[in-house]
Amino acid sequence: MSAEKHVKTAAVITAIQKTLFVTVISTVLVIGNVGMLHADGAPIFKRDLEIKIVSVKDNPGSITCALFSTVKGFPEEGSLAFARAHATGVGPTRSCLFKEIPEGEYAAGIRHDENENGKLDKNFFGIPTEGWAVSKNVRPSLRAPRFEEAKFRWSQDTEMIPPLEMKY
Repeated sequence: MSAEKHVKTAAVITAIQKTLFVTVISTVLVIGNVGMLHADGAPIFKRDLEIKIVSVKDNPGSITCALFSTVKGFPEEGSLAFARAHATGVGPTRSCLFKEIPEGEYAAGIRHDENENGKLDKNFFGIPTEGWAVSKNVRPSLRAPRFEEAKFRWSQDTEMIPPLEMKY
């Protein structure tokens, strides 16, 4: 191949690289301005999700809320949750606010860590001795609630989820 053909080939490759670079940067800028996109190009909805918690006892300690997007870790392993928040408020009603939550299916797990040891304490039989709640107020007997039972759909059409009732 002659030197002239090498120069022309290099020029074509450089032009293609510049076009690809501009396309990629333009796409990133568009996505950055719109947010995440569905496969069909429609923007993914995001908004704050507030979870109300009722029947809270006036016990010491902190109330932690975990929002799970998968079964992994639900309902107790908050470190594996999609998002976490601490409850605010006083008295028997509290709330947790999760910022900018994209549409999807979620399940919430709440615990009142009365002794601040970072876990939900249980008795010899595995029954919680501290306050807890999950979305849809699922209360199975003799086992922990399952993600599939407690999950709810969060979308632009979801006005709110029902309050979660603490169980002590």
